[in-house]
Amino acid sequence: MNIKQIPMIIVAGCQRSGTTLTGQILGAHSKTFLIDEFDGLYQFIDSYTGKNELKNQDLDKIVSAASVKYKDVRACFRCLEDLTGYIVVAKAPNVTYDYDSLVRFSDSVKVLFPVREVFSVVASMLTLKGIPMIENQIRRISENQRLSSEFSDELKILNDTSVPAYLKAALIWNIKTGMYSRFLACGFDTFVFKYEDLVAKPFDVIRKMLEHCQLPYDASVIDYKRKMKGEGPGNTSRESDINTESLNKWKNLLNTEKQLDIMRVAYPLMTDLGYKKAYLFR
Repeated sequence: MNIKQIPMIIVAGCQRSGTTLTGQILGAHSKTFLIDEFDGLYQFIDSYTGKNELKNQDLDKIVSAASVKYKDVRACFRCLEDLTGYIVVAKAPNVTYDYDSLVRFSDSVKVLFPVREVFSVVASMLTLKGIPMIENQIRRISENQRLSSEFSDELKILNDTSVPAYLKAALIWNIKTGMYSRFLACGFDTFVFKYEDLVAKPFDVIRKMLEHCQLPYDASVIDYKRKMKGEGPGNTSRESDINTESLNKWKNLLNTEKQLDIMRVAYPLMTDLGYKKAYLFR
């Protein structure tokens, strides 16, 4: 099987914005197969785009690694050929920076782009244990020649040791979440939606997701924990229910002064995305 013949759904967006949850929901569909970052996803995508083509045996290893998260027949997938008839769901937040590498596939790739209000993302980045989220994102922006030039002023702030972590996290949110407009401008078939809507009205948003991806309704997407097992990216349990508890956790971490600082960075984009909270800071 030629990897370029495999249809793909890219889950892009800023980390801590619902990319993992979105991937698990879609990956539970009986017609899809989810590949995460630590399965070897970015090598898989590089091979798909021709940037760095892998041998079939290496692609087979990625499929085998990704199969471990499944409880059903997909747990037996061991090679690229096993993906025949399936759509690959690529939970790939860091492809957000490299959208231009996929432009020539814009007619065959569907994009889902969850967004989340800035306070929750900042708080989640600051409290995530074991993963240097801010440092990782600074490195990725710096290594991208186009972005490092475009966001040179932001990089100066991000590399300034005197700038507090919460402001750096807000800058990263602003850069990465704002990339949704690049996907749209490049002609990608992109569904942009709010994480808050997904957890508050999951049936409505998931129905729109499936319609966008031209997938028939499948009850497995709502009850994804019956299909998935183990731990996903960002120390996320694949068997956790969709819940709204995470929406207001940021209030315990960000006082009024920090909120004002963050909104000086995030106000224009928060407004563009239609977050009513932004209007409180006019």
